[in-house]
Amino acid sequence: PSGIYNYYVIMYPEVHPVFKPFMFMFMSGSKYTGFKEMDYAWKNAIFCKMECAYHLCNIYIKYEGTPLLAYEYTKALCDKYPKNLFFALRHCEVLLAKGEYKEAERITYKLNKSGKKYFVATSYVFYAMLYESYYKEPENASRFFLKAIQTFKETANPEADYLSFAYAGMGRYYKNAGDKTKATEYYKKCQAIAEYHSIIEEANTYLLKK
Repeated sequence: PSGIYNYYVIMYPEVHPVFKPFMFMFMSGSKYTGFKEMDYAWKNAIFCKMECAYHLCNIYIKYEGTPLLAYEYTKALCDKYPKNLFFALRHCEVLLAKGEYKEAERITYKLNKSGKKYFVATSYVFYAMLYESYYKEPENASRFFLKAIQTFKETANPEADYLSFAYAGMGRYYKNAGDKTKATEYYKKCQAIAEYHSIIEEANTYLLKK
């Protein structure tokens, strides 16, 4: 828990600047110390080993923008809990980043066939990414991104993270198609909700250069 605190007390106000004026009420922290403490627990703990794996993979994927460093943790989580769809989802993200598309596609199919709308919506994002990066079929990619956007809106609690992926994907699609108006529209939607370091950077870069 001290590792989680030390990391997030620094990271959270960076991602949510509105909270910065209130941080004086909290003890100071250090992302480096947070990493060291969580890594120590991952290597040595008995009862919270998997919890450390979850938090470390989340941090590397979402906040540090270094998903390849999360592979050790997402694989351990999937091996330990093969029926946990959320862990499968995280592992799929890492596999896509590593370019291991066939295994990523297998997990995407599993998510799609789960019958659970949240995971179905996320599978559409991953199918879109596969068509975009692996099959090189941008039209099919855009169709899946749009299906993801619509399906997320139908869920009880729309997931901002993967919805931001879909908005960014549509932004890329229209940017490559030369439609600056549509690209700007989708990147602004992405920028409004994104928390992933890589997605924020992509949206900001386009909107600053347009």
